[in-house]
Amino acid sequence: MTGPDVDQRRRRVGPLMGIVTALVGWSGGPLAAAAPEPTQAHAVLELPGEGFTTGQFGASPETANGTPPTLAWKSPAFVAPLEFAWSSISRVRLAPAAAAAVPPDAWQVDLATGGVLIGGLEAVDAEHVTLMVPSIGAAPLRLRRDAIVRLTRAGSPIQVVVPGTIGAWKGDRRAWREEGGRLVGSNALGGLCRAIAAPARACFDIAVAWDERPEFDIESAIGPLRMAALEKNGEAGKKTGEESYRIELAAEGELLVIREGERMARMTIGTTIPAGPGRLWLRAFVDQQTGRLALTLPQAADGAKPVADQTLAPAKPTLHTGFAIRLRRGSLRIDRLRVQPWTETEPRLVETGGLGSPEAVLESFDKAGGSFTVSDAGEQRRVPVQDVTTIAFRPDEPPTRPAAGVLVGFHDGALLAGRILDIAPPAIRIEFVGVAEPMRCDLGRIAVLENLAPITVTDLSGRPGLLEGPGISMPGCLANAAAGAGLAWQARAARAANPLAGSPAPLRVVYVADADAAAPAAASAAGTGPVPGMVRHPQVHVGPGTPVPVPPPPTPFPGGQSLLFLKTGDAVLCTVLSIDDTGVRIKKDAARELVVPHAAMRAIELVAAAGQQLSKTKADRLLMLPRAQQADPPTHLLRLPGGDYMRGKVLALDHTTVRFEVAGSIKELRRADVTRLIWLAVAGDAADAAAVAAIAADRKPADVIVRATMRGPEGLRRLTCLADRVSGNTLGGRSGVLGDVTVDLTHCTALDIGPAATAVVSGIPYAQWRLKPAPVPRALQESK
Repeated sequence: MTGPDVDQRRRRVGPLMGIVTALVGWSGGPLAAAAPEPTQAHAVLELPGEGFTTGQFGASPETANGTPPTLAWKSPAFVAPLEFAWSSISRVRLAPAAAAAVPPDAWQVDLATGGVLIGGLEAVDAEHVTLMVPSIGAAPLRLRRDAIVRLTRAGSPIQVVVPGTIGAWKGDRRAWREEGGRLVGSNALGGLCRAIAAPARACFDIAVAWDERPEFDIESAIGPLRMAALEKNGEAGKKTGEESYRIELAAEGELLVIREGERMARMTIGTTIPAGPGRLWLRAFVDQQTGRLALTLPQAADGAKPVADQTLAPAKPTLHTGFAIRLRRGSLRIDRLRVQPWTETEPRLVETGGLGSPEAVLESFDKAGGSFTVSDAGEQRRVPVQDVTTIAFRPDEPPTRPAAGVLVGFHDGALLAGRILDIAPPAIRIEFVGVAEPMRCDLGRIAVLENLAPITVTDLSGRPGLLEGPGISMPGCLANAAAGAGLAWQARAARAANPLAGSPAPLRVVYVADADAAAPAAASAAGTGPVPGMVRHPQVHVGPGTPVPVPPPPTPFPGGQSLLFLKTGDAVLCTVLSIDDTGVRIKKDAARELVVPHAAMRAIELVAAAGQQLSKTKADRLLMLPRAQQADPPTHLLRLPGGDYMRGKVLALDHTTVRFEVAGSIKELRRADVTRLIWLAVAGDAADAAAVAAIAADRKPADVIVRATMRGPEGLRRLTCLADRVSGNTLGGRSGVLGDVTVDLTHCTALDIGPAATAVVSGIPYAQWRLKPAPVPRALQESK
């Protein structure tokens, strides 16, 4: 390195892409940042595709043939529990809880599966190591020796930072959370930092995982100025001039090793890391005395050989103790951070420390006497516990987690892989890999249950959508419930469809627009097909009196039909036959006539007519209800072709004449001279609720009230009905106002279900026409 800035990009080492791709199975499910945090009342079930639902475990008894039980999940959005195969979910996160106190003489056990246990050492024999783990339960655990990688004594120079609590970390805590002792970040530019009492020559053993390749920096041995900037806002800020030992996963998947001080050395490692899920295990060897930074990748074929090794002598050797990890894009999980002295000349670790020689074999443990018995060259000797730092049982290799089952994370950071035998809340029984006997554990001790198997999901028979509501975001499709129980939701991850009838939650199905969304929609049995000119729905446009351009002439409705609007926002193209006291008699097709009650009516456009800008003064006059008329208010507005309005009551309408009462006087108008009739409501009345009640008349237990929103070249249109069946992409039901109806789901943008279908929405045509009672004159107001 000869210049002030040294770039060694020419050095290429090993096929890193193959290494990272081969370890995709470590990374678990997606890091669903949108999912809520669990509480004592509701855990969070995360589903493939960033779906989730809050809820609680149901009972899942052990199956007769010994196969893992399914997951029964009680979600507030469904009356009946959902049923999932464990291989179809991502994870379950449970409410945070205080971890049980760890004894001062605790040991950490690293397992070949990647699992971690923290507890008191009870016994060691030829086949087992017995550990008391307070965070899991009161019974001791017997671990098979062949499943253990190492034992590390608490209080030794080796520090295990992750798994651990997030409390000691500072920085952008909004972007990070603790998940079973691991740290999960999900916000770009979010950084965490903390002080670590590492020696001047230290090895930082780090494992990180992701669902989609992120961009991040890992900095070791950082100084107080940089720490202060990170603690303040999670950012490194401007250059401080302090020594920096940094590893970056940059854009396009470049892995960089950077030494920075008065000069800068930069090295690119291998080929690019591929997009998608992956995991990276690295060891950064830092010597602050000489300014040396070396990097090894233990999962590589030659994991002991450095892939980067560079020295940039510091201007002034100083011991800095800060460590930081900063996200620049995406999501990231820190699975392991282990710091220990670097005592060798070359970048490698001593696997066993304190037993006297590398060839010493651990035979037993005397808890009362506080010593180990080891055999070395055929001789036995005793070693005091306080002299031992770490004991290696087998080489440290990439975890060999099972191809199926779950990874269980406890609140103190303990991790175990295994197979669930049964769930009987509040307890769960699990057969853990490496543990001699199955164990029963309180669910309150568990922080996360994560699926280890490849994700398997159900094939959908209908149009895919996303079911959303309080505490739920679930990919799937509409389906028919079993035994004629009406409409149901088939979650992509669930084993069966769950009925929607009876759900108290306001739900909505959101559909992604298809390529043919702009194509004309086929007319349904309700007559809600494409409506020429429907985009011109006339509204009350209140302005300061400034004229607006005159719109082009509207397109006539086909076949002399009219456009009828309901208070729910539904629009029906039909033939208006007559109006009388019972309602509006219409014909939707050649065979069917029906009467729409006045309670459901909002407006009729008898002929297509252009909208008109109204001044605020005229709009206020039309909508003001004088005190003299408040006992018997007008019920209709009638619009004439020239844009004039008449306010009163429609008494009757037939094919030629409209009879209209105005201030006690009855007028007869030619139907051809009336373009529009508007049903007036009074602010604060229950007119909208009465309209919903009319549509939901004769509701059966299996019926689900649904409001469909459809989009086509004519704009948005709605249809509200009691849905009871689905066939492919056709939703069927009935309306107490419109009779039997169908909805073509291929043109739907959303379905509001249950309470969401009856909620008031903005933008409904003619909803602005509400009478406002005139205020009581000041002279008549009661004195306060």
